[in-house]
Amino acid sequence: MLARVVFLGLGLVGFTACGLTVTGSAGDDGIGEDASSNELGDGSAPRPDGSTPHDGAVDPDAPGPGTPDACTLPSAPGFTLVLFGDATRACPNDFTTGDVVENPTAGANACACGDCSATIDCSSGVIKSYYDSNPGVGNGTCGTPGVTVDPNGGACRNVAGRFGDHSKIDAPTAAVGACTSPGLPSRGAVTTQAKRMCMPTSATAPTAACNPPADMKACLVADGDATCPASAPTKHLVGTDFDLTCGACGCQVTATCTGKIEFFDQSNCTGTPDRTLNVGSCSYTGQDNFSSLKWTGSIATQSCTKQPAPAPSLALTGQRTVCCP
Repeated sequence: MLARVVFLGLGLVGFTACGLTVTGSAGDDGIGEDASSNELGDGSAPRPDGSTPHDGAVDPDAPGPGTPDACTLPSAPGFTLVLFGDATRACPNDFTTGDVVENPTAGANACACGDCSATIDCSSGVIKSYYDSNPGVGNGTCGTPGVTVDPNGGACRNVAGRFGDHSKIDAPTAAVGACTSPGLPSRGAVTTQAKRMCMPTSATAPTAACNPPADMKACLVADGDATCPASAPTKHLVGTDFDLTCGACGCQVTATCTGKIEFFDQSNCTGTPDRTLNVGSCSYTGQDNFSSLKWTGSIATQSCTKQPAPAPSLALTGQRTVCCP
């Protein structure tokens, strides 16, 4: 700060090209204070209570931590001062460091599709049967359609009947329920821009913001997604991290069944089966009689066709709005 010196009496002031030269005489008291001046030797004025800025007290007019001041940005309701910029820059003294990210962007493989899941039922529908009347083992053709059999959910059925010389059964059509395939997020496929925020912690910090580190600037910050004031129109949405969500994938499952029917000569499927027909096999049955039967089914084949994964959903966590000039 430029110091002021006041000369009393009949002092004369002269200037030379080499600097300031003082000549003349003064009163007995020498150099004194102009009675009409209220200024101190360093150019600052006493306060109305008689104290000076050098008394060691905190200046009540000094801006508090986070309060924008005239050398940085005008204040705006709900906003505080922050230094914002390159994540590799160290924050000045009297500032705390907060690392954030902005602009999370999902790559092509941010969402994938998990395993298909669907219920497959091989114990419902109908079972077709075939027979022939060709005596003798090994002469079977099973070319004549016979009765249809209810799988009955795999439970025993009391059904009286008679075989042909040879008999064969088909499997029921698989009953396939709705298919689901969960979306699988891949955080590694998301890119972000790393940024650093320096938050003031003392009354002198706003003044330090007048000369921020390289690649950083004085900005305003507010919680959430806020509207930037006219004094700082450039908006940055930042967060401490991001959430990546992937919806379920569409899919379709196809399946086939296999199994067997056990035939009993007693009701209620009691005892040991007299005949067993496996799906697709034309077997010699010799026109035997039966009184009950039981179907046991299982999945023979299954496959899943998945649709492309839906678009990922990205959201910042701990979201804040940084507004810069």
